[in-house]
Amino acid sequence: MGKGVEEVLEKCLNEITSAISLVGAYITIFNVIGSLCITFKVKQNTKKAEKHWRECILNNNVSYKDMVQCVYYGGRDFEHKFLSNIKKLS
Repeated sequence: MGKGVEEVLEKCLNEITSAISLVGAYITIFNVIGSLCITFKVKQNTKKAEKHWRECILNNNVSYKDMVQCVYYGGRDFEHKFLSNIKKLS
């Protein structure tokens, strides 16, 4: 092979490597942004569930709908809170 062909191949490989690196960087950035958005939403829903939980405890008149709404926003932790405090809520 001539020197010109090697230079063209090297330049082409450098461009491909650069493009792959750029795609990897974009994937990483989108992953970080997505993770931050999910974390923010989970914290926001947990605060909403905590507020609803406190209202339920203070009210002493808890309906099934209230429990479902609280567990919907707060997840398993709030399901366990309701189950562990069932005597107090009754």
